Amino acid sequence: MWTWLMGTSEPLNQLAGALQSVATVVALLVGGIWTFRIFIKNRLNRPCANVTHVVTTKLLSGHGMLVHVGVQVKNDSAVLMRLATGEIRLVPVLPLDDATASALASAAELVRDRSSEPEVQWPSVRSYKIDWSDCPREIEPHESDTFHFDFVTKSDLVFFEVYSYLQNVTKSKRDIGWSTTTLHEAEEQET
Repeated sequence: MWTWLMGTSEPLNQLAGALQSVATVVALLVGGIWTFRIFIKNRLNRPCANVTHVVTTKLLSGHGMLVHVGVQVKNDSAVLMRLATGEIRLVPVLPLDDATASALASAAELVRDRSSEPEVQWPSVRSYKIDWSDCPREIEPHESDTFHFDFVTKSDLVFFEVYSYLQNVTKSKRDIGWSTTTLHEAEEQET
């Protein structure tokens, strides 16, 4: 009496196996698309930095002013960050240099190019070109590091700008990286 059921179990097993194979392929495709969207499209395979400055100034007994810049770099990504090149600049704003003072007196426009760089191009006092190519600095995921730079300037420095740029090694062909600019008032304490 049950022979007709027993005879049909083989085709049902084959159908169930085929459906299981199709379900596995669909699950792999959905997982692959999800991984692509999350990991590649959202750039989770690239480093992401948060760069800040910690600046200290001290008068040096009539011999100028020490400006110490700590460039803090926090790796906000889940991948290792490597730093090989960059630049740090100290740019005086006050007191004004003669050319800038003359331009202001004649009501000249200090911002030269409003489309690509809408900032005043102050004359640079000092800059450091960073070249760690031989031994790149590495920052682990979700950790930070601070790189220190000292500048000695004239003692009459009142107000200045600090600019830093660190190249993203994973984008070295396009010179893309992380930069920040901060403005600071010099302290008037003497040491």
